[in-house]
Amino acid sequence: LHLVAEMGLLGWLFGYTGEYTAPQPVATKWFDDFETTLPDLTGKVVAITGCTSGTGYICARACAKKGAIVAMLNRASPRATEAEARLAAEIPGAKLEPIECDLMSFASVRSAAEALRSKFGSSGIDVLCCNAGVMALKDMPTKDGFDVQMQTNHLSHFLLAKECFPLLEKAAAARGEAR
Repeated sequence: LHLVAEMGLLGWLFGYTGEYTAPQPVATKWFDDFETTLPDLTGKVVAITGCTSGTGYICARACAKKGAIVAMLNRASPRATEAEARLAAEIPGAKLEPIECDLMSFASVRSAAEALRSKFGSSGIDVLCCNAGVMALKDMPTKDGFDVQMQTNHLSHFLLAKECFPLLEKAAAARGEAR
């Protein structure tokens, strides 16, 4: 009885009314039409990690709609294949370049960077979006000996950025900027 009363008090303190309210759409000046405010990306190369769902998928879709060549850096999985197929169906003529990149393996990250150099060495890459991430996994090491979450979310992205820096510099020199 006391726990229930205390939980009721906590709920009251934090504004819980006992009624479930579904998430409400939030109108903002930033997200409602962000795709229409993006500049034309024709001729630009955008490399994105983790674009099978969520933010990465939306980023890949927006860039493909604006004419960018989108390098989709994902683990080899049915989800990666499905995401590419969905984008290709949704955006006829989309320029999609799937590249296998498992952030739980430094060797895979280096291989993905080599694939980027091979495909885009002459033009460079204009945008590197380090989006992929994992959370709430059990505490376990990767093959490289690091915590799986630390390596996936931080160390492998740092390695990828380091390996891609010359490609970013090349695009910046050719087209004025790279990110």
